[in-house]
Amino acid sequence: MKKRMMVVGPDDRDKELVVSLLEGSRNIPHIQSILYLRNCISIPSSYLRGAGMMKHIIATQQNANAVFMVLSTDRSFPIYSPHFAKAFRVPTIGLILIKDKEDLEGLLRCKSELEKARVGRILLLDPSNDQQIQELQNIRQSIEEGMI
Repeated sequence: MKKRMMVVGPDDRDKELVVSLLEGSRNIPHIQSILYLRNCISIPSSYLRGAGMMKHIIATQQNANAVFMVLSTDRSFPIYSPHFAKAFRVPTIGLILIKDKEDLEGLLRCKSELEKARVGRILLLDPSNDQQIQELQNIRQSIEEGMI
């Protein structure tokens, strides 16, 4: 089975934005179950909220070569528990979606949460910044080549 990048996040719209950037397609179906696409595995946000569903996220990692943990700067409460990223055997990448460039407090809150979750790397992504989108594409390519 082909290895894909697993994308988890508390907001389905934010997660779908990241998946569409990684897939290179805007036609991402919105369903409430695990979705296997060409390059990604999209985990519904409801799986993060339900304690009984965490086991499915962790089990799905066997089909992934990396995990993207998405957070948006407009979130006001924590989502990922401390050391959550350590449950995965594959590399974990925290991805902070910048909604408001002036929201330094939200950015610091997201960075702190991802550090406590123990992700391997943290990236900032402003969907309007072509350079950051290109950096995400370069990381996707490195993951596919087995460099990360």
